[in-house]
Amino acid sequence: MKQDTYSKNRLGKGPTKFYENAPEIIGDAADVDRITNHVLGDACTPGNAKECTFETVRPVVDHCLNGALDDLLG
Repeated sequence: MKQDTYSKNRLGKGPTKFYENAPEIIGDAADVDRITNHVLGDACTPGNAKECTFETVRPVVDHCLNGALDDLLG
């Protein structure tokens, strides 16, 4: 996607500028752990109805990155 695709596109400006040098997410164990820790740091996490710990959230993040849609539909 190019910045000039539509008039209000802010690709590469403002908050999205922060992600330009971010590492590519490949779904390895380090990515899963990093994203899991990020999720646990979200301000809304303590308000969840189910307890959110590293051990309970990590499998969900792993499936989001590496799981097959068929696993959910089967």
